Amino acid sequence: MSEWTYSIARAGLWASAAKINAHAQNVANVNTLGYKPFERAVMTGIINRFYGITRPVGISTGSVAIREYELPFQGGFKEGYSPLSMAIMGKGYFAVTDEAGNVFYTRDGDFKLDVDGNLVNAEGMYVLDKNGDPINLKDVEVDKITVDEVGNIWYKGNVLATVGVFYSQSVDDFVGVGNNRYIAKGPVFALQNGYNVLGGYVEVSSVDITEEMTGIIEAQRAYQFSARSLKNADEMIQTSINMRG
Repeated sequence: MSEWTYSIARAGLWASAAKINAHAQNVANVNTLGYKPFERAVMTGIINRFYGITRPVGISTGSVAIREYELPFQGGFKEGYSPLSMAIMGKGYFAVTDEAGNVFYTRDGDFKLDVDGNLVNAEGMYVLDKNGDPINLKDVEVDKITVDEVGNIWYKGNVLATVGVFYSQSVDDFVGVGNNRYIAKGPVFALQNGYNVLGGYVEVSSVDITEEMTGIIEAQRAYQFSARSLKNADEMIQTSINMRG
């Protein structure tokens, strides 16, 4: 019985620790532009179904953290630092690429021009148009630029480029790689509808700090319960050893 009890308690500890880490990461990104909070899914059920432990089904249950998923909440908007700032209302991601040609996706539209007139993000990565090409706006007066609802960049009555807004068949096709960026593990296409671009604005983090702190407290309590269960199991084993002499 002790092996079974240990398995349940360990699984509970892992699941609770994973949820605490997820909530803590969300809190740390409460001021990150375009950040979407994520949750750690926890499954509850017969432990041997999770880990293949050879015990009769139905003896007891436990929980285990099985995957992460992003919460697709729309963040609010605030005025950006430039007319080239952009925010997406609805689904989709902007695309940026580094010097090596690696493409990343993000909701952070804090864009500006570099010294060569390239539209770049805060990290200096090139922003891509709807065809997947870098955008160059050399020799334009930034304060005379406007961006319409589909991402067209207007300058003196002409469309110079259209910022790409990309998506895939499943949100799970986008994998977080840190720094508020994602890579695509499946086919990605330029959206034709289902979104609006707000020129001159950026999307703020959609983290609800109250909900995250509540989640941390709940996960900590679950962790403490599992830790006590593990301690009790250990004491039972020690008592059994002492009784056997």
